[in-house]
Amino acid sequence: MGGSRQSLIEAALRAARKARVSGHGDIERIDCRVNTAVAHIDHRDPKSWLDSRFSHAYCTAVTVLDGSAAPVQFEATRFAVGDVQALMKRVNVIADDAMPGDPTRGFPTRIEVLLTDGRRVVEECGPDVGEHATAQDSVNKIDLACRDGRQRGAFLLDKLNSKCSVSEFVDALGVRDHSSVSSTAVSS
Repeated sequence: MGGSRQSLIEAALRAARKARVSGHGDIERIDCRVNTAVAHIDHRDPKSWLDSRFSHAYCTAVTVLDGSAAPVQFEATRFAVGDVQALMKRVNVIADDAMPGDPTRGFPTRIEVLLTDGRRVVEECGPDVGEHATAQDSVNKIDLACRDGRQRGAFLLDKLNSKCSVSEFVDALGVRDHSSVSSTAVSS
């Protein structure tokens, strides 16, 4: 059920972008609504960096704090810092019977971040990930991957759906040095 954390992480990434926290002290609490089956497989209190990969609370907390869920967020050095564990005490994983739980389609998540300044950030991620993802899901993932905050997903998807050269597509990606890229046409 590793995919059960995928929608959780995606929702947390979007929430992190909106909340713009500077540390765990900016967050009063985080509520994560997940399917009942997902809630029951949670490693609530991970004892090691390896266990952290199976903890919904850790995945949510580290993603909101770092604005990323790359492998480095789950390494021993990051796990040892302690700020994530401090925030985890304020992360509530709530089993919600109303959330769909078809493992062949993925698991939806709803995250609500309550900030100490009174702001509230709510993000949802639908159940469709991977092969079941929609075009809008792809756009959202591209936008999340753009660490500079620019939203390029729709633009890039449009480029993929129309005939363009590799060089034009690389330009659309924002890659600066593409002198070695051929000018072969790209089409879907």
